[in-house]
Amino acid sequence: MLLSHPISETRRCAADALGELRTAAAIPALVSALKNDERSVQLWAGLALAKIGIQSAPFLEQMIIEW
Repeated sequence: MLLSHPISETRRCAADALGELRTAAAIPALVSALKNDERSVQLWAGLALAKIGIQSAPFLEQMIIEW
């Protein structure tokens, strides 16, 4: 929910927190942020996906194909 907050710093912090939680349930929201948000949020979404690890790979591969 916080990844859609109007303030970018809140979205950035949300992405960081989701990475710390390392939960696969956050992957779709983080991929969406990586694709659609501003640069600072994209950076933290990417880092969060890296923290989640190999479970993120299929989602990132699909994103690359669609890109």
